[in-house]
Amino acid sequence: MATTVHPVSDSRKLPDHPAITGLLAAGGWSLFVIVRYFRLAAGNVGYFAAAGNVYTDSSAGLPLVDGTGYDGQFVHRLAIAPFATDERVAGTVFDSYAHLNRIGFPATARLFGAVGMSPATSLVVLNLFAALLLGLIGGTIAQATRRHAGWGLALPLFFGFGATIARDLTELFAATALIGGLWLVHRRLPIQAGAVLAIAALSRETTMFAIGGLALAEIGVLVGRRRTFGKRDVAWLMPTMSFIAWQLWAALRWGSLPLVSVEGRTLRFPGAALVEQIPTLLSKAWLANGWLNILHTAEVLVLLVIVVIALVLGWQRTQPSGVMPALVGAAVGMLLVDVNNGRWLNLDDVHGFAEVYVLAATVLLASRVRLVTPVAAVGACTIGVVIRFCTGV
Repeated sequence: MATTVHPVSDSRKLPDHPAITGLLAAGGWSLFVIVRYFRLAAGNVGYFAAAGNVYTDSSAGLPLVDGTGYDGQFVHRLAIAPFATDERVAGTVFDSYAHLNRIGFPATARLFGAVGMSPATSLVVLNLFAALLLGLIGGTIAQATRRHAGWGLALPLFFGFGATIARDLTELFAATALIGGLWLVHRRLPIQAGAVLAIAALSRETTMFAIGGLALAEIGVLVGRRRTFGKRDVAWLMPTMSFIAWQLWAALRWGSLPLVSVEGRTLRFPGAALVEQIPTLLSKAWLANGWLNILHTAEVLVLLVIVVIALVLGWQRTQPSGVMPALVGAAVGMLLVDVNNGRWLNLDDVHGFAEVYVLAATVLLASRVRLVTPVAAVGACTIGVVIRFCTGV
Protein backbone atom coordinates (compact mmCIF):
# COMPACT_ATOMS: atom_id res chain seq x y z
CA MET A 1 0.00 0.00 0.00
CA ALA A 2 1.26 3.48 -0.80
CA THR A 3 2.33 5.45 2.26
CA THR A 4 1.97 9.01 0.96
CA VAL A 5 -1.02 9.75 3.21
CA HIS A 6 -0.43 12.79 5.35
CA PRO A 7 -0.97 11.96 9.02
CA VAL A 8 -4.06 13.59 10.45
CA SER A 9 -4.12 15.11 13.89
CA ASP A 10 -5.57 12.72 16.44
CA SER A 11 -5.51 12.03 20.11
CA ARG A 12 -2.68 9.95 21.46
CA LYS A 13 -4.47 9.29 24.69
CA LEU A 14 -5.54 5.87 23.39
CA PRO A 15 -2.83 3.27 22.80
CA ASP A 16 -2.14 3.12 19.09
CA HIS A 17 -2.82 -0.57 18.62
CA PRO A 18 -5.51 -2.40 16.60
CA ALA A 19 -6.17 -4.79 19.50
CA ILE A 20 -7.25 -1.85 21.64
CA THR A 21 -9.59 -0.70 18.88
CA GLY A 22 -11.13 -4.15 18.71
CA LEU A 23 -11.57 -4.33 22.48
CA LEU A 24 -13.20 -0.90 22.55
CA ALA A 25 -15.64 -1.92 19.81
CA ALA A 26 -16.55 -5.16 21.57
CA GLY A 27 -16.70 -3.42 24.94
CA GLY A 28 -19.01 -0.68 23.72
CA TRP A 29 -21.46 -3.05 22.09
CA SER A 30 -21.20 -5.40 25.10
CA LEU A 31 -22.36 -2.56 27.32
CA PHE A 32 -25.32 -2.12 24.98
CA VAL A 33 -26.14 -5.83 25.31
CA ILE A 34 -25.86 -5.70 29.11
CA VAL A 35 -28.24 -2.76 29.39
CA ARG A 36 -30.82 -4.45 27.14
CA TYR A 37 -30.36 -7.76 28.95
CA PHE A 38 -31.14 -6.37 32.39
CA ARG A 39 -33.50 -3.55 31.47
CA LEU A 40 -35.70 -5.17 28.81
CA ALA A 41 -34.91 -8.88 28.61
CA ALA A 42 -35.49 -9.62 32.30
CA GLY A 43 -32.38 -11.77 32.29
CA ASN A 44 -33.52 -13.94 29.35
CA VAL A 45 -31.02 -13.79 26.48
CA GLY A 46 -33.66 -15.29 24.18
CA TYR A 47 -35.25 -11.83 24.14
CA PHE A 48 -32.66 -10.85 21.53
CA ALA A 49 -34.25 -13.22 19.00
CA ALA A 50 -37.28 -10.88 18.88
CA ALA A 51 -39.67 -13.80 18.40
CA GLY A 52 -43.36 -13.32 17.67
CA ASN A 53 -46.20 -15.75 18.35
CA VAL A 54 -47.19 -15.90 14.68
CA TYR A 55 -44.16 -17.98 13.67
CA THR A 56 -42.82 -19.21 17.02
CA ASP A 57 -44.54 -21.04 19.87
CA SER A 58 -43.68 -21.46 23.54
CA SER A 59 -41.69 -24.67 22.91
CA ALA A 60 -38.88 -22.48 21.52
CA GLY A 61 -38.15 -21.25 25.03
CA LEU A 62 -38.04 -17.66 23.82
CA PRO A 63 -40.00 -14.67 25.13
CA LEU A 64 -42.80 -14.03 22.63
CA VAL A 65 -44.46 -10.81 21.54
CA ASP A 66 -47.83 -10.58 19.84
CA GLY A 67 -47.34 -10.46 16.09
CA THR A 68 -44.81 -11.64 13.56
CA GLY A 69 -41.69 -10.73 15.53
CA TYR A 70 -38.43 -10.21 13.65
CA ASP A 71 -35.89 -12.21 11.68
CA GLY A 72 -33.80 -13.15 14.71
CA GLN A 73 -36.27 -15.93 15.53
CA PHE A 74 -35.45 -17.63 12.20
CA VAL A 75 -31.73 -17.17 12.79
CA HIS A 76 -32.25 -18.84 16.19
CA ARG A 77 -34.04 -21.76 14.52
CA LEU A 78 -31.13 -22.22 12.10
CA ALA A 79 -28.61 -22.01 14.94
CA ILE A 80 -30.33 -24.96 16.64
CA ALA A 81 -30.60 -27.16 13.54
CA PRO A 82 -29.05 -25.54 10.46
CA PHE A 83 -29.96 -28.31 8.03
CA ALA A 84 -33.28 -29.57 9.42
CA THR A 85 -36.08 -29.68 6.85
CA ASP A 86 -39.04 -30.17 9.22
CA GLU A 87 -41.74 -27.53 8.93
CA ARG A 88 -41.38 -26.57 12.59
CA VAL A 89 -37.97 -26.69 14.26
CA ALA A 90 -37.40 -25.60 17.86
CA GLY A 91 -40.88 -24.10 17.93
CA THR A 92 -40.39 -21.93 14.83
CA VAL A 93 -41.68 -22.14 11.27
CA PHE A 94 -40.14 -20.14 8.44
CA ASP A 95 -42.14 -17.32 6.92
CA SER A 96 -39.92 -17.81 3.84
CA TYR A 97 -37.02 -20.00 2.81
CA ALA A 98 -35.16 -16.78 2.03
CA HIS A 99 -33.62 -17.05 5.51
CA LEU A 100 -31.50 -19.91 4.16
CA ASN A 101 -29.57 -17.26 2.23
CA ARG A 102 -27.97 -16.36 5.57
CA ILE A 103 -26.93 -19.77 6.82
CA GLY A 104 -23.34 -18.78 7.58
CA PHE A 105 -24.03 -16.81 10.76
CA PRO A 106 -26.32 -19.31 12.56
CA ALA A 107 -24.23 -22.29 11.39
CA THR A 108 -21.14 -20.67 12.91
CA ALA A 109 -23.06 -19.92 16.10
CA ARG A 110 -24.07 -23.58 16.21
CA LEU A 111 -20.40 -24.47 16.69
CA PHE A 112 -20.48 -22.68 20.04
CA GLY A 113 -22.68 -25.51 21.29
CA ALA A 114 -19.52 -27.61 21.49
CA VAL A 115 -18.57 -25.61 24.60
CA GLY A 116 -22.03 -25.84 26.08
CA MET A 117 -23.33 -22.45 24.99
CA SER A 118 -27.03 -22.21 24.16
CA PRO A 119 -27.98 -21.05 20.65
CA ALA A 120 -29.63 -17.90 22.05
CA THR A 121 -26.43 -16.99 23.88
CA SER A 122 -24.11 -17.97 21.05
CA LEU A 123 -25.82 -15.62 18.59
CA VAL A 124 -25.26 -12.63 20.87
CA VAL A 125 -21.69 -13.66 21.68
CA LEU A 126 -20.84 -14.22 18.01
CA ASN A 127 -22.07 -10.74 17.10
CA LEU A 128 -19.88 -9.25 19.85
CA PHE A 129 -16.93 -11.29 18.63
CA ALA A 130 -17.56 -9.95 15.12
CA ALA A 131 -17.52 -6.41 16.55
CA LEU A 132 -14.13 -7.15 18.11
CA LEU A 133 -12.76 -8.45 14.80
CA LEU A 134 -14.19 -5.53 12.84
CA GLY A 135 -12.55 -3.09 15.24
CA LEU A 136 -9.28 -5.00 14.94
CA ILE A 137 -9.46 -4.90 11.13
CA GLY A 138 -10.38 -1.22 11.18
CA GLY A 139 -7.46 -0.43 13.48
CA THR A 140 -5.10 -2.37 11.22
CA ILE A 141 -6.26 -0.50 8.12
CA ALA A 142 -5.98 2.83 9.97
CA GLN A 143 -2.39 2.12 10.97
CA ALA A 144 -1.52 0.97 7.45
CA THR A 145 -2.64 4.39 6.17
CA ARG A 146 -0.74 6.29 8.88
CA ARG A 147 -3.69 7.05 11.09
CA HIS A 148 -4.07 6.31 14.76
CA ALA A 149 -5.56 2.84 15.17
CA GLY A 150 -8.46 4.35 17.12
CA TRP A 151 -9.92 5.74 13.90
CA GLY A 152 -10.67 2.12 13.00
CA LEU A 153 -13.67 2.40 15.32
CA ALA A 154 -15.42 4.06 12.38
CA LEU A 155 -16.19 0.58 11.04
CA PRO A 156 -17.94 -1.08 14.03
CA LEU A 157 -19.57 2.25 15.02
CA PHE A 158 -22.21 1.89 12.29
CA PHE A 159 -25.63 2.80 13.67
CA GLY A 160 -27.30 -0.12 11.87
CA PHE A 161 -25.40 -2.56 14.07
CA GLY A 162 -27.62 -1.55 16.97
CA ALA A 163 -30.58 -3.32 15.38
CA THR A 164 -28.35 -6.21 14.30
CA ILE A 165 -27.11 -6.95 17.81
CA ALA A 166 -30.46 -6.20 19.43
CA ARG A 167 -32.26 -8.73 17.21
CA ASP A 168 -29.70 -11.50 16.52
CA LEU A 169 -29.31 -10.50 12.87
CA THR A 170 -26.53 -11.28 10.41
CA GLU A 171 -25.21 -7.94 9.10
CA LEU A 172 -22.33 -7.43 11.52
CA PHE A 173 -20.96 -10.93 11.00
CA ALA A 174 -21.30 -10.70 7.19
CA ALA A 175 -19.77 -7.21 6.97
CA THR A 176 -16.83 -8.29 9.12
CA ALA A 177 -16.18 -11.29 6.87
CA LEU A 178 -16.51 -9.09 3.78
CA ILE A 179 -14.00 -6.45 4.84
CA GLY A 180 -11.72 -9.09 6.35
CA GLY A 181 -11.69 -10.99 3.08
CA LEU A 182 -10.95 -7.84 1.09
CA TRP A 183 -8.09 -7.00 3.43
CA LEU A 184 -6.67 -10.45 2.71
CA VAL A 185 -7.04 -9.69 -1.01
CA HIS A 186 -4.95 -6.59 -0.43
CA ARG A 187 -2.38 -8.64 1.47
CA ARG A 188 -2.17 -10.96 -1.54
CA LEU A 189 -3.51 -14.01 0.25
CA PRO A 190 -6.13 -15.10 -2.31
CA ILE A 191 -6.93 -18.53 -0.89
CA GLN A 192 -7.52 -17.19 2.61
CA ALA A 193 -9.42 -14.26 1.11
CA GLY A 194 -11.64 -16.59 -0.89
CA ALA A 195 -12.47 -18.66 2.19
CA VAL A 196 -13.39 -15.60 4.28
CA LEU A 197 -15.38 -14.02 1.44
CA ALA A 198 -17.24 -17.33 1.06
CA ILE A 199 -18.33 -16.98 4.69
CA ALA A 200 -19.57 -13.48 3.90
CA ALA A 201 -21.47 -14.72 0.82
CA LEU A 202 -23.17 -17.47 2.83
CA SER A 203 -24.03 -15.13 5.70
CA ARG A 204 -25.90 -12.49 3.74
CA GLU A 205 -26.86 -12.64 0.09
CA THR A 206 -26.41 -8.88 -0.41
CA THR A 207 -22.64 -9.26 0.04
CA MET A 208 -22.69 -10.77 -3.45
CA PHE A 209 -23.14 -7.27 -4.87
CA ALA A 210 -19.76 -6.33 -3.38
CA ILE A 211 -18.14 -9.64 -4.33
CA GLY A 212 -19.63 -9.24 -7.79
CA GLY A 213 -18.00 -5.83 -8.09
CA LEU A 214 -14.66 -7.39 -7.20
CA ALA A 215 -15.23 -10.22 -9.67
CA LEU A 216 -16.11 -7.88 -12.54
CA ALA A 217 -13.00 -5.80 -11.91
CA GLU A 218 -10.80 -8.90 -11.99
CA ILE A 219 -12.54 -10.29 -15.07
CA GLY A 220 -11.97 -6.94 -16.77
CA VAL A 221 -8.25 -7.26 -16.09
CA LEU A 222 -8.27 -10.78 -17.52
CA VAL A 223 -10.19 -9.75 -20.62
CA GLY A 224 -7.82 -6.86 -21.12
CA ARG A 225 -4.98 -9.37 -21.00
CA ARG A 226 -3.17 -7.39 -18.34
CA ARG A 227 -2.57 -10.65 -16.52
CA THR A 228 -3.37 -14.34 -16.91
CA PHE A 229 -5.87 -16.40 -14.97
CA GLY A 230 -4.29 -17.77 -11.82
CA LYS A 231 -4.23 -18.13 -8.06
CA ARG A 232 -5.35 -14.54 -7.54
CA ASP A 233 -8.76 -15.40 -8.97
CA VAL A 234 -9.52 -17.78 -6.12
CA ALA A 235 -10.45 -14.70 -4.09
CA TRP A 236 -13.62 -14.06 -6.12
CA LEU A 237 -14.23 -17.53 -7.55
CA MET A 238 -14.45 -19.31 -4.18
CA PRO A 239 -17.23 -17.14 -2.71
CA THR A 240 -19.10 -17.08 -6.02
CA MET A 241 -19.02 -20.85 -6.42
CA SER A 242 -19.82 -21.38 -2.73
CA PHE A 243 -22.86 -19.15 -3.05
CA ILE A 244 -24.10 -20.94 -6.17
CA ALA A 245 -23.44 -24.40 -4.69
CA TRP A 246 -25.35 -23.56 -1.50
CA GLN A 247 -28.31 -22.21 -3.51
CA LEU A 248 -28.52 -25.39 -5.57
CA TRP A 249 -28.06 -27.70 -2.58
CA ALA A 250 -30.69 -25.82 -0.57
CA ALA A 251 -33.11 -25.99 -3.50
CA LEU A 252 -32.70 -29.77 -3.61
CA ARG A 253 -33.02 -30.19 0.15
CA TRP A 254 -35.85 -27.74 0.91
CA GLY A 255 -37.50 -27.66 -2.51
CA SER A 256 -37.06 -23.92 -2.89
CA LEU A 257 -34.24 -21.77 -4.23
CA PRO A 258 -33.50 -19.37 -1.34
CA LEU A 259 -32.56 -16.46 -3.58
CA VAL A 260 -35.97 -16.36 -5.27
CA SER A 261 -37.89 -17.06 -2.06
CA VAL A 262 -37.53 -13.47 -0.86
CA GLU A 263 -40.97 -11.93 -0.52
CA GLY A 264 -41.59 -8.22 -0.38
CA ARG A 265 -38.28 -7.30 -2.05
CA THR A 266 -37.80 -6.28 -5.63
CA LEU A 267 -35.06 -5.01 -7.90
CA ARG A 268 -35.80 -1.64 -9.46
CA PHE A 269 -34.03 0.77 -11.76
CA PRO A 270 -30.99 1.98 -9.79
CA GLY A 271 -31.92 4.95 -7.63
CA ALA A 272 -35.65 4.91 -8.45
CA ALA A 273 -36.70 4.03 -4.90
CA LEU A 274 -34.36 6.62 -3.41
CA VAL A 275 -35.65 9.40 -5.67
CA GLU A 276 -39.24 8.49 -4.84
CA GLN A 277 -38.80 8.20 -1.08
CA ILE A 278 -36.31 10.96 -0.20
CA PRO A 279 -38.94 13.75 -0.52
CA THR A 280 -41.03 11.99 2.13
CA LEU A 281 -38.00 11.61 4.41
CA LEU A 282 -37.39 15.34 4.23
CA SER A 283 -41.03 16.42 4.49
CA LYS A 284 -42.39 18.35 7.46
CA ALA A 285 -45.10 15.72 7.98
CA TRP A 286 -42.49 12.96 8.31
CA LEU A 287 -40.16 14.90 10.59
CA ALA A 288 -43.04 16.06 12.78
CA ASN A 289 -44.09 12.46 13.46
CA GLY A 290 -41.74 11.72 16.34
CA TRP A 291 -38.02 11.62 17.10
CA LEU A 292 -37.58 8.16 15.59
CA ASN A 293 -38.46 9.60 12.17
CA ILE A 294 -35.97 12.41 12.67
CA LEU A 295 -33.32 9.87 13.69
CA HIS A 296 -34.07 7.73 10.65
CA THR A 297 -33.75 10.68 8.29
CA ALA A 298 -30.43 11.57 9.90
CA GLU A 299 -29.20 7.98 9.47
CA VAL A 300 -30.11 7.91 5.78
CA LEU A 301 -28.54 11.30 5.06
CA VAL A 302 -25.32 10.46 6.93
CA LEU A 303 -25.08 7.14 5.11
CA LEU A 304 -25.62 8.72 1.70
CA VAL A 305 -23.09 11.50 2.31
CA ILE A 306 -20.43 9.03 3.46
CA VAL A 307 -21.02 6.75 0.47
CA VAL A 308 -20.90 9.66 -2.00
CA ILE A 309 -17.68 11.02 -0.48
CA ALA A 310 -16.16 7.54 -0.58
CA LEU A 311 -17.08 7.06 -4.24
CA VAL A 312 -15.52 10.43 -5.10
CA LEU A 313 -12.34 9.93 -3.08
CA GLY A 314 -11.97 6.21 -3.44
CA TRP A 315 -9.84 6.17 -6.56
CA GLN A 316 -6.79 7.42 -4.68
CA ARG A 317 -3.86 5.03 -4.81
CA THR A 318 -3.91 4.69 -1.02
CA GLN A 319 -6.93 2.39 -1.16
CA PRO A 320 -6.62 -1.31 -0.25
CA SER A 321 -6.86 -3.52 -3.31
CA GLY A 322 -10.38 -4.60 -4.21
CA VAL A 323 -12.23 -2.26 -1.86
CA MET A 324 -13.34 0.27 -4.49
CA PRO A 325 -14.78 -2.29 -6.96
CA ALA A 326 -16.56 -3.91 -4.02
CA LEU A 327 -17.93 -0.53 -2.88
CA VAL A 328 -19.22 0.23 -6.37
CA GLY A 329 -20.95 -3.15 -6.47
CA ALA A 330 -22.45 -2.66 -3.00
CA ALA A 331 -23.60 0.86 -3.88
CA VAL A 332 -25.35 -0.45 -7.00
CA GLY A 333 -27.07 -3.07 -4.85
CA MET A 334 -28.10 -0.39 -2.37
CA LEU A 335 -29.79 1.56 -5.18
CA LEU A 336 -31.39 -1.50 -6.79
CA VAL A 337 -33.15 -3.17 -3.87
CA ASP A 338 -36.46 -1.96 -2.49
CA VAL A 339 -39.20 -3.35 -0.23
CA ASN A 340 -42.99 -3.10 -0.35
CA ASN A 341 -43.18 -0.37 2.27
CA GLY A 342 -40.20 1.53 0.91
CA ARG A 343 -36.68 0.59 1.94
CA TRP A 344 -35.58 4.16 2.54
CA LEU A 345 -38.66 4.84 4.68
CA ASN A 346 -38.46 1.66 6.75
CA LEU A 347 -37.17 2.50 10.24
CA ASP A 348 -36.20 -1.15 10.75
CA ASP A 349 -34.19 -1.62 7.54
CA VAL A 350 -31.16 0.64 8.05
CA HIS A 351 -29.07 -2.33 9.21
CA GLY A 352 -29.43 -3.69 5.68
CA PHE A 353 -26.93 -1.09 4.46
CA ALA A 354 -24.12 -2.52 6.59
CA GLU A 355 -21.90 -3.74 3.76
CA VAL A 356 -21.96 -0.50 1.79
CA TYR A 357 -21.31 1.51 4.95
CA VAL A 358 -18.34 -0.58 6.08
CA LEU A 359 -16.81 -0.42 2.61
CA ALA A 360 -17.34 3.35 2.39
CA ALA A 361 -15.89 3.85 5.87
CA THR A 362 -12.85 1.80 4.86
CA VAL A 363 -12.34 4.05 1.83
CA LEU A 364 -12.52 7.17 4.02
CA LEU A 365 -10.14 5.57 6.51
CA ALA A 366 -7.59 4.98 3.75
CA SER A 367 -8.03 8.43 2.20
CA ARG A 368 -6.63 11.84 3.09
CA VAL A 369 -9.96 13.18 4.32
CA ARG A 370 -10.28 14.26 7.95
CA LEU A 371 -12.60 11.93 9.80
CA VAL A 372 -13.77 14.03 12.75
CA THR A 373 -17.01 15.24 11.17
CA PRO A 374 -18.18 11.99 9.50
CA VAL A 375 -17.30 9.86 12.54
CA ALA A 376 -19.04 12.33 14.87
CA ALA A 377 -22.16 12.22 12.66
CA VAL A 378 -22.18 8.42 12.66
CA GLY A 379 -21.59 8.36 16.41
CA ALA A 380 -24.49 10.73 17.06
CA CYS A 381 -26.84 8.48 15.07
CA THR A 382 -25.51 5.43 16.90
CA ILE A 383 -26.25 7.05 20.26
CA GLY A 384 -29.81 7.64 19.08
CA VAL A 385 -30.17 4.00 18.03
CA VAL A 386 -28.74 2.79 21.34
CA ILE A 387 -31.28 4.92 23.22
CA ARG A 388 -34.06 3.50 21.07
CA PHE A 389 -33.16 -0.13 21.69
CA CYS A 390 -32.34 0.35 25.37
CA THR A 391 -35.67 2.03 26.11
CA GLY A 392 -37.79 -0.31 23.99
CA VAL A 393 -39.43 2.44 21.92
